Amino acid sequence: MKYQSKTNDWRTIMFKENDFITGFRWALLISIPLWLLFFGWLKWLAS
Repeated sequence: MKYQSKTNDWRTIMFKENDFITGFRWALLISIPLWLLFFGWLKWLAS
């Protein structure tokens, strides 16, 4: 039973890490178009 609890702990840790990684990927995907808009706005101001 001790081994089973250890595997469960490991699985929950992996799941939490995966959640963090997917959240980070979504943040990058959302921020890329925002950065493109921001730089486009700067170029428009500079011109």
